[in-house]
Amino acid sequence: MVPNNVILNCLVVPISGPEGIDVKARFDSHTSPGDVQAMLAQAITVPTQRPPSIWLDEIDRDEVVLRIHATPVDPADGARLAEQILAVTRGTFEFETAKSDPEPSVPHGHA
Repeated sequence: MVPNNVILNCLVVPISGPEGIDVKARFDSHTSPGDVQAMLAQAITVPTQRPPSIWLDEIDRDEVVLRIHATPVDPADGARLAEQILAVTRGTFEFETAKSDPEPSVPHGHA
């Protein structure tokens, strides 16, 4: 038997995972969620718990707003993951397409 005072001194700490990155980003209306997903697949090198989730949040004639969520496996990689996602949303990531000539009239996006 275990005395009551020993049990009372035990502390149960729930195991929690790392915090995820959750951002809303505005893109040109010609940019589809699939385009963004492909860019993120190339840009993200940080191991994530699952592939980034992308939701269509708003749409109008000139822009679409997408919500992007990703969670790193290691909490220490959170800042690096955020930088990689921001590179896509700001349009600073060099996306490699299967085409030989990328379309210069369609920007990657902006935050």
